[in-house]
Amino acid sequence: MFNNRERYENQKRNANLKWDRRWLAQRVGSLLLILACAASPMQAQTQIDTSVVVGDSVSHFWLQVPADYSPAHPPALLVWWHQWGGTEHEMRDFTQFDEEANQRGWLAASHFGWCDRHWNDPMAQDYATAMLGWIRENYPFDEDSLYFIGGSMGGAAGMVYHNNNCDSRGFFLAATASGSGITDCYRRAMEYLAQGDTNRSMRDVFGGLPWEVPFEYQRNSAIHFADTTYSMHFNSRRLPVLLTFGLNEGVWKSHALDLDSVRQGWADTTFTFECPHGGHGYGIMWPPEICDWLSGFRANRYPDEISINADEAGRYYWVYAEPTCADTTFARFEARRMPAENRVDLTGIRHVALLEIDGEELGLVLSETISGHWRNLEAGAHMEVAVVGLVASPDSITVDGTPTTAWDYNPVQRRLTVTVGEGGLFRVYPQASNADESPRAAPIVTRVLGNYPNPFNQSTCVLFEQARSGSATLTVYNLLGQKVWSWSSLLERGTHRVTFGCEGLSSGVYLYRLESPEESPIKRMVLIR
Repeated sequence: MFNNRERYENQKRNANLKWDRRWLAQRVGSLLLILACAASPMQAQTQIDTSVVVGDSVSHFWLQVPADYSPAHPPALLVWWHQWGGTEHEMRDFTQFDEEANQRGWLAASHFGWCDRHWNDPMAQDYATAMLGWIRENYPFDEDSLYFIGGSMGGAAGMVYHNNNCDSRGFFLAATASGSGITDCYRRAMEYLAQGDTNRSMRDVFGGLPWEVPFEYQRNSAIHFADTTYSMHFNSRRLPVLLTFGLNEGVWKSHALDLDSVRQGWADTTFTFECPHGGHGYGIMWPPEICDWLSGFRANRYPDEISINADEAGRYYWVYAEPTCADTTFARFEARRMPAENRVDLTGIRHVALLEIDGEELGLVLSETISGHWRNLEAGAHMEVAVVGLVASPDSITVDGTPTTAWDYNPVQRRLTVTVGEGGLFRVYPQASNADESPRAAPIVTRVLGNYPNPFNQSTCVLFEQARSGSATLTVYNLLGQKVWSWSSLLERGTHRVTFGCEGLSSGVYLYRLESPEESPIKRMVLIR
């Protein structure tokens, strides 16, 4: 990783010999592979050319199914985004990523989009989503091991797609890798103009020159360097990103290094390097090393903190957002969840009309008091916060301890809506008849209600009801039956919540059981790293 150019140049000089050896080893390895295949052919994979209808058009894509594919053990899916002027067969015809995927038992796919110069625009993203839907239906894959890669025009597609399609419940990227990626379409278009207007395809796709339709250039870029107020790179903060470029690639090198500089110390994972040989796009991407890097990540669907610039109404991770000015500007907001405190903080920064959360999805105990610091930083503007899942109207709501009447409850939608001005610490108090301390709500039998969220990434809350006062022990086991975590306490009769932090554990299925005066059955939870 490189946090500045000086550090980058020093590490590049030390790494060149290593890459020279890898380059030679890969060429020798390829020759040996050819000789080995001549003597003993590899097991054949299945290649499919097909299409799916998107609206009133058709999306063409190519899919490779590994020889040992089994829907009982869904593999990872590696998706290639083609370069400017490429086709859905670029991965198969010009890279070794298809062979690498087959050797790993992964599915591999590539789509054409609506044209060969689509610049990863919303229609191209819709085509990719339709392709993923077709693959899910016909060849189920591990949806937490979904990787996007590409070169040049397609190099930034992973970040662009994730910026616009980061719904925790939808197709969600685990990681992305870029070769000579054009990360900022606005800046690249201006570079083309400075070179004598050498490429006009962006204005055809986005509907004008950069200063005429800036919003379209900004929302279809991994980042907008000139003014991050109008950039969606915030949405990819939690997405692992690999950036590479060829020797002496001035323009593409600057795009990668400038993005790396923004992400270092702020984003979760960024790895940037220069291939010591000439080339561009897929020509400087190393399949074994890149796939090794990608395989170390799984989808992080429920991070505790998110920072978003929303270009349109929709779900971003676990928050549904609506901008005040659709199709003209971005809605900037931040959110933080604290399940152990039954709390979610929501902050509207600019142009936010609504922020909505699903209490059950986030593991909130909706029969208890919910709290959150809800505020709108835009002077003179109001926004609404909605909480879905409440079975009854709250008893009362306070802001910094003062009761407020600026709220509404819809029993059909089980939706609470609160109007937020300058904001403060909100507390939502349940009706006494729905609270845990109510005699009517007192449990008759001991039972585990479940854990939320599930699957989970960093922590999950186990919710259970205890029918009699006494000791309770919650134990978590791996699939080998080995105890990995335990918690014990003396508890009163009622509903209780215990947070399981999963430190030091790897991804997988875990079993948990509550032992109390009345034992409960074993339940399952899924940890996704």
